[in-house]
Amino acid sequence: MIEKCLEYNTMEMNQEMVQHIMNEKAHYFNLLSDKYGNYVIQKCLSVALEPQLSAFINDLQEDV
Repeated sequence: MIEKCLEYNTMEMNQEMVQHIMNEKAHYFNLLSDKYGNYVIQKCLSVALEPQLSAFINDLQEDV
């Protein structure tokens, strides 16, 4: 559901959703290892804009 929202939301709403996910760093590993959660991370990476994209990638690299 989150993945679909990111697909059809406005750019501004996507940035807010990505930021909300970024604020939950304690759950990155759970999302990455979940069979559906990893698609949410992938979609976030595809819709995030700079400088948010770079910050998200840096955060993820710390967790993997």
